[in-house]
Amino acid sequence: MLLLTKLPKNNKTMYVGLVGGGLSFIALYFAPSVYIAWGCEFLGGLLFPMFNAQSSALFQRNAPRDRLSQLSAVRLLFLRITMPLGILFASNSYLGISTRMTYFFIGVIIAVPGMYYLICTLIQNKDHDLKDRVKISS
Repeated sequence: MLLLTKLPKNNKTMYVGLVGGGLSFIALYFAPSVYIAWGCEFLGGLLFPMFNAQSSALFQRNAPRDRLSQLSAVRLLFLRITMPLGILFASNSYLGISTRMTYFFIGVIIAVPGMYYLICTLIQNKDHDLKDRVKISS
């Protein structure tokens, strides 16, 4: 909570949290001991809230006020629908893969789109900075 109050509220912060959280899952695949796995979980616990807080704030800021309750219900529905997928991944007997490999796959599913959007955000910010410099100099 203290970390979130000190960070800027922008898309870059949101995507850094998403990528960092996904990388914490990938790190669990490589963790050789329980203590290192705890460290990975601690890191993920610090980074994932950055995404969640920024995403919720962005949603509440941009959603039309008269539709906010319906849209929030749909968001919750998507969350509830995907929970059984988590249970499916947790019971590895259906998929035939190890728990470590499950963490790796989930981490990749989270981190790769996060990296894509983080890079897009960084490129977009550079374009805006360049346009601002051109306006100031002319």
